[in-house]
Amino acid sequence: MARKKQKPKIRKKHNADARARRFFDRATIWTWEAQRDANDEQLHPQGMLPTANGYEELEERIVAGVMYQKANNWFFAVRALCAAPDGSTWVSYEFDHIGGMLHGNGDKYWPLREQVLNRQRLDQVIDVGWIAQNYVKQSPAEDPERLAAMMEFRTGFITDYRRDLWRQVHDDVMSEGQAA
Repeated sequence: MARKKQKPKIRKKHNADARARRFFDRATIWTWEAQRDANDEQLHPQGMLPTANGYEELEERIVAGVMYQKANNWFFAVRALCAAPDGSTWVSYEFDHIGGMLHGNGDKYWPLREQVLNRQRLDQVIDVGWIAQNYVKQSPAEDPERLAAMMEFRTGFITDYRRDLWRQVHDDVMSEGQAA
Protein backbone atom coordinates (compact mmCIF):
# COMPACT_ATOMS: atom_id res chain seq x y z
CA MET A 1 0.00 0.00 0.00
CA ALA A 2 1.43 3.33 -1.03
CA ARG A 3 1.72 6.10 1.53
CA LYS A 4 0.02 9.36 0.92
CA LYS A 5 2.44 12.12 0.22
CA GLN A 6 2.18 14.74 2.95
CA LYS A 7 2.37 18.39 2.24
CA PRO A 8 5.25 20.15 3.94
CA LYS A 9 4.24 22.24 6.94
CA ILE A 10 3.99 25.88 6.16
CA ARG A 11 4.97 27.96 9.14
CA LYS A 12 3.16 31.11 9.94
CA LYS A 13 5.18 34.17 9.00
CA HIS A 14 6.89 36.08 11.77
CA ASN A 15 5.05 39.22 12.83
CA ALA A 16 7.56 41.66 14.31
CA ASP A 17 4.87 44.08 15.53
CA ALA A 18 3.00 41.37 17.45
CA ARG A 19 6.24 40.13 19.02
CA ALA A 20 7.21 43.64 20.10
CA ARG A 21 3.74 44.23 21.57
CA ARG A 22 4.03 41.04 23.63
CA PHE A 23 7.56 41.88 24.73
CA PHE A 24 6.74 45.42 25.79
CA ASP A 25 3.43 44.57 27.46
CA ARG A 26 3.33 46.59 30.68
CA ALA A 27 6.39 48.61 29.76
CA THR A 28 6.31 51.85 31.72
CA ILE A 29 7.73 55.06 30.26
CA TRP A 30 7.83 58.34 32.19
CA THR A 31 9.46 61.72 32.37
CA TRP A 32 9.42 64.78 34.62
CA GLU A 33 9.63 68.38 33.43
CA ALA A 34 12.40 69.27 35.90
CA GLN A 35 14.62 66.48 34.55
CA ARG A 36 15.62 68.26 31.36
CA ASP A 37 18.98 68.07 29.70
CA ALA A 38 20.89 71.24 30.61
CA ASN A 39 22.33 71.60 27.09
CA ASP A 40 19.26 71.34 24.89
CA GLU A 41 16.38 71.47 27.38
CA GLN A 42 15.00 68.23 25.94
CA LEU A 43 13.05 65.81 28.07
CA HIS A 44 14.60 62.38 28.22
CA PRO A 45 12.02 59.71 28.96
CA GLN A 46 12.99 56.78 31.13
CA GLY A 47 11.57 53.30 30.98
CA MET A 48 11.18 50.13 32.98
CA LEU A 49 10.07 46.69 31.90
CA PRO A 50 8.76 44.00 34.26
CA THR A 51 10.86 40.84 34.01
CA ALA A 52 11.13 37.62 35.97
CA ASN A 53 13.74 39.32 38.19
CA GLY A 54 11.68 42.43 38.89
CA TYR A 55 11.75 45.70 36.98
CA GLU A 56 14.60 46.23 34.56
CA GLU A 57 15.61 49.72 33.46
CA LEU A 58 15.56 50.24 29.71
CA GLU A 59 18.37 51.93 27.82
CA GLU A 60 17.58 55.29 26.24
CA ARG A 61 17.68 53.89 22.69
CA ILE A 62 15.21 51.14 23.66
CA VAL A 63 12.90 53.69 25.30
CA ALA A 64 12.94 55.65 22.05
CA GLY A 65 12.06 52.47 20.17
CA VAL A 66 9.19 51.72 22.54
CA MET A 67 7.78 55.20 22.01
CA TYR A 68 7.69 54.63 18.25
CA GLN A 69 6.33 51.08 18.60
CA LYS A 70 2.76 50.71 17.39
CA ALA A 71 1.04 49.30 20.44
CA ASN A 72 -2.62 48.49 20.75
CA ASN A 73 -3.18 50.57 23.86
CA TRP A 74 -1.26 53.02 25.99
CA PHE A 75 -2.56 54.27 29.32
CA PHE A 76 -1.29 57.85 29.42
CA ALA A 77 -1.39 60.07 32.51
CA VAL A 78 -0.09 63.48 33.46
CA ARG A 79 0.84 63.58 37.12
CA ALA A 80 1.85 66.35 39.46
CA LEU A 81 4.00 65.54 42.47
CA CYS A 82 2.85 67.80 45.30
CA ALA A 83 3.94 68.52 48.86
CA ALA A 84 2.31 70.50 51.65
CA PRO A 85 4.24 72.59 54.20
CA ASP A 86 3.48 69.95 56.86
CA GLY A 87 5.51 67.39 54.86
CA SER A 88 2.65 65.36 53.42
CA THR A 89 3.01 64.40 49.76
CA TRP A 90 0.59 63.23 47.09
CA VAL A 91 0.31 62.74 43.37
CA SER A 92 -2.50 64.43 41.46
CA TYR A 93 -3.22 63.05 38.00
CA GLU A 94 -5.45 63.00 34.93
CA PHE A 95 -5.37 60.20 32.38
CA ASP A 96 -6.44 59.22 28.89
CA HIS A 97 -5.83 56.33 26.50
CA ILE A 98 -3.73 56.41 23.36
CA GLY A 99 -4.04 53.90 20.55
CA GLY A 100 -0.97 53.52 18.36
CA MET A 101 2.36 55.23 18.98
CA LEU A 102 3.22 56.95 22.23
CA HIS A 103 5.50 59.42 20.45
CA GLY A 104 3.82 62.70 19.54
CA ASN A 105 1.49 62.82 22.55
CA GLY A 106 1.51 66.62 22.86
CA ASP A 107 -2.15 66.91 21.90
CA LYS A 108 -2.98 64.81 24.99
CA TYR A 109 -0.28 66.15 27.31
CA TRP A 110 -1.02 69.88 27.37
CA PRO A 111 -4.78 69.71 28.12
CA LEU A 112 -4.21 67.05 30.81
CA ARG A 113 -1.38 69.12 32.30
CA GLU A 114 -3.66 72.13 32.50
CA GLN A 115 -6.41 70.09 34.20
CA VAL A 116 -3.98 68.72 36.79
CA LEU A 117 -2.49 72.13 37.58
CA ASN A 118 -5.92 73.77 37.84
CA ARG A 119 -6.71 71.43 40.74
CA GLN A 120 -3.51 72.23 42.66
CA ARG A 121 -2.03 75.25 44.33
CA LEU A 122 1.10 76.01 42.33
CA ASP A 123 3.16 76.60 45.48
CA GLN A 124 2.54 72.94 46.42
CA VAL A 125 3.64 71.49 43.06
CA ILE A 126 7.13 69.98 43.06
CA ASP A 127 7.19 68.66 39.50
CA VAL A 128 4.88 67.67 36.64
CA GLY A 129 5.40 64.93 34.10
CA TRP A 130 3.75 62.16 32.17
CA ILE A 131 3.74 58.42 32.62
CA ALA A 132 2.51 55.82 30.16
CA GLN A 133 2.05 52.08 30.36
CA ASN A 134 1.33 49.66 27.54
CA TYR A 135 -1.46 47.21 28.24
CA VAL A 136 -3.14 44.39 26.35
CA LYS A 137 -6.26 43.31 28.22
CA GLN A 138 -6.90 45.45 31.28
CA SER A 139 -6.22 49.16 31.56
CA PRO A 140 -4.61 50.40 34.78
CA ALA A 141 -7.73 52.59 35.18
CA GLU A 142 -9.77 49.40 35.76
CA ASP A 143 -7.49 48.20 38.58
CA PRO A 144 -7.28 50.71 41.48
CA GLU A 145 -4.22 49.06 43.07
CA ARG A 146 -2.30 49.05 39.80
CA LEU A 147 -3.32 52.65 39.12
CA ALA A 148 -2.17 53.81 42.57
CA ALA A 149 1.14 51.97 42.20
CA MET A 150 1.64 53.46 38.75
CA MET A 151 1.04 57.03 39.94
CA GLU A 152 3.56 56.58 42.79
CA PHE A 153 6.07 54.86 40.47
CA ARG A 154 9.46 56.58 40.37
CA THR A 155 8.36 59.92 41.74
CA GLY A 156 11.89 60.68 42.93
CA PHE A 157 13.11 62.89 45.74
CA ILE A 158 11.33 66.04 46.83
CA THR A 159 13.84 68.86 47.01
CA ASP A 160 13.75 72.64 46.83
CA TYR A 161 16.14 72.44 43.87
CA ARG A 162 13.69 70.25 41.93
CA ARG A 163 10.80 72.56 42.81
CA ASP A 164 12.79 75.60 41.62
CA LEU A 165 13.72 73.87 38.36
CA TRP A 166 10.09 72.97 37.71
CA ARG A 167 8.98 76.55 38.40
CA GLN A 168 11.49 77.82 35.84
CA VAL A 169 10.15 75.32 33.29
CA HIS A 170 6.56 76.24 34.16
CA ASP A 171 7.29 79.97 33.81
CA ASP A 172 8.91 79.32 30.41
CA VAL A 173 5.90 77.27 29.28
CA MET A 174 3.47 79.96 30.44
CA SER A 175 5.42 82.77 28.75
CA GLU A 176 5.56 80.76 25.48
CA GLY A 177 1.82 80.13 25.72
CA GLN A 178 1.06 83.82 26.21
CA ALA A 179 3.36 84.79 23.33
CA ALA A 180 1.60 82.42 20.94
